Amino acid sequence: MNDSMFKKLPNHGGIVPRYDGFSTVNLVSSLLKHYGVRELPSPVLDSSILKTGLFDGVKNVVFVIVDALGYNQLRHYMSSGAMPNMERFVKNAEDGNGLFQPLTTVFPSTTAAALTAIYTGAIPTKHGLSSFSAYIPEIEDVANLVFSYSFSDGKKIENFHPFLQQPSISQFLSDMNITSTSITDKSFKGSLLSAVHHRASVFSGYSFPSTIPTLAVDALRANEQNFISVYWPGLDACAHKYGPFSKETEDEAHAVDATFNRIVQQLKDTKGGMDDTLFVLTADHGQVLNDEDQSLNLNSHPELLSKLRLPPAGERRSLYLYPKKGGEQAVREWAQEKGATVFTREEAQLIGLVGDDKMDANWAKRIGELIVLPPGKSQWVYDPPMAGGSLSFFRGAHGGLHEDEMLVPCLMWRG
Repeated sequence: MNDSMFKKLPNHGGIVPRYDGFSTVNLVSSLLKHYGVRELPSPVLDSSILKTGLFDGVKNVVFVIVDALGYNQLRHYMSSGAMPNMERFVKNAEDGNGLFQPLTTVFPSTTAAALTAIYTGAIPTKHGLSSFSAYIPEIEDVANLVFSYSFSDGKKIENFHPFLQQPSISQFLSDMNITSTSITDKSFKGSLLSAVHHRASVFSGYSFPSTIPTLAVDALRANEQNFISVYWPGLDACAHKYGPFSKETEDEAHAVDATFNRIVQQLKDTKGGMDDTLFVLTADHGQVLNDEDQSLNLNSHPELLSKLRLPPAGERRSLYLYPKKGGEQAVREWAQEKGATVFTREEAQLIGLVGDDKMDANWAKRIGELIVLPPGKSQWVYDPPMAGGSLSFFRGAHGGLHEDEMLVPCLMWRG
């Protein structure tokens, strides 16, 4: 890996997103450009890493997104023997038949923001889904954006309109008369994330991830250009419970590896050749192994909560805090005394965490006045009253700027 490609945050060491050609949003724009989309949501991949001719003659794209398969995690799973097929695909790409390259994800490095960035090609300030939870001006409440409920009363959020302003990949492709199919867990249908991610695509839900290869074959329409996205959430859940480098998570990685290989083989058997098909693998983020000694449950710190006008939101590794009027400095000092790195949203923009476009007023309100990065690999959690004390420390977590969270693989090769 070329370390000079990625900028590190001074006095912190975290990886700053590279939205200028070295991020997941740039990968998506490169795919859209291949299909003839002119008004791209982000710049394309930098010419220094994109191999000339890789897209020549490509009719079909099979785009696999493995939640939490960070670049460092993928390297670990290949070296441990958990992903032998992936190791073979990577070697094939590195031998000149494709591309294998680390990219940065977006900030914060979490599913709501980063997966939406992949499904839209836009950074979070454009697509609007800032984190697991945030203040939503349109409903005047802090809300969980993954499970779609408000903090104050636990009511389901029904109005998804504020998050539908940025087109999805499938909408871009639909305008070009290209069929797209989204293969994902069927239980996600009807959720806020699903409503944002899968607009204008054929939703193909699975009950068992082992059936993904058959669904991929079913999605391939002869004599048409096809875009097939596949989402695998299980690795993320496993790494949260056991840690990203655990034996248990290696078992899950092996299941991903076997399924991905079967996707390739079944498509080859069906088509009789795959020269016109490009396989792409990436992730929304990685994970770090939690340092519980520095982790905090903010419910046990009323001295902080009393200084806030709204409950803490964001992520357990990158929090959004909403100080009472005149209390910003006191909140900043409290967090810094606990070892955290603290930015205002304006400072975060200057650093490059959220892009350099003008910040939408509603988006600025969502993330609050202060962004807090807990120290090291720790996590700070907050249980809203409706959660009933159900949150706990994860063994593996994400949302921050550590390279294990921020770097994700970009693997592309021709079938």
